[in-house]
Amino acid sequence: MLNALALPEPKQQHDHVLSEFSTLPVGKSLRVVVDHEPRQLRFRFNELYAGCYVWTQRYLGEGFWVAIIRCIARPAEPPDEREAVLACSPLFADVSTSDLAVLAESASQRIVAAGTVIVEQGSSWPYFGVVASGSVAAIVNTSTGRDYALFEALPSDLFGEVQALDGGASIARFAAASQGSTILMIPRASVVNLATRDGLFGIRLATLLAQRARLFGELLYARAAKPTIGRLAAVILPYATRSDSMAPALFPLSSMSQVELARIVGTVKDVVGRDLAELREAGALSLSGGRITNINEPRLRPFL
Repeated sequence: MLNALALPEPKQQHDHVLSEFSTLPVGKSLRVVVDHEPRQLRFRFNELYAGCYVWTQRYLGEGFWVAIIRCIARPAEPPDEREAVLACSPLFADVSTSDLAVLAESASQRIVAAGTVIVEQGSSWPYFGVVASGSVAAIVNTSTGRDYALFEALPSDLFGEVQALDGGASIARFAAASQGSTILMIPRASVVNLATRDGLFGIRLATLLAQRARLFGELLYARAAKPTIGRLAAVILPYATRSDSMAPALFPLSSMSQVELARIVGTVKDVVGRDLAELREAGALSLSGGRITNINEPRLRPFL
């Protein structure tokens, strides 16, 4: 059963969602609808309720994101750490206890420092990666030598599933993106064997792949059809509070360099610098040392 919350997201709405979740019975879910990726809300949940929820997030079209947040019990005596991680994953959360134990037993765990490459673009990596803590960035290097970000996998997210399933080369370079990340690596055979026996699990896996394809399609469309300033505004929007005036940017935007923003937007630092200057002149944001410190959300939206 779902408790639906259609919210315009950021900060002042977060407390309401967190309050609703705090009284949610085990097994029940909240459905939150927002107009951009609810990264900040997810960060808050990870800080306050790690191990107590399953976060299933879907992008269903431009300006339409849905997050379903299911309350799960935190065991008094935690099971194997790998099982606990998989139990919070939207892909593995609903498999049987015995299958979960088999998957956890087959998985290997790595702790990687920020910037450490887990798998190189174009190489073989026959695993399903699951982020246990921290984050993993998928970055594509082009023939021009520029790096472009595809996505960032957060706790409970998967990465590497495309090449693990089709047996081809890695579509990106996967690297730890936070100070320290822990990942699980599940062998391809373990996941494929489960999918052949459990039809519902196979459907969840197919849905995950369809969602990845939708996001990649949107990324390609945006880079082909939208001006860089519009793409930059879309990257900045999740870090804005619902305020009628200038307000501090939410974490971690103020720590992101123009090089990092350029990688996400799919352009170069000089273009991002030019677009930031235009947004500042329009009163959509303020800068300090070239980094975004404050955002005026109503003035930012016209650039989307």
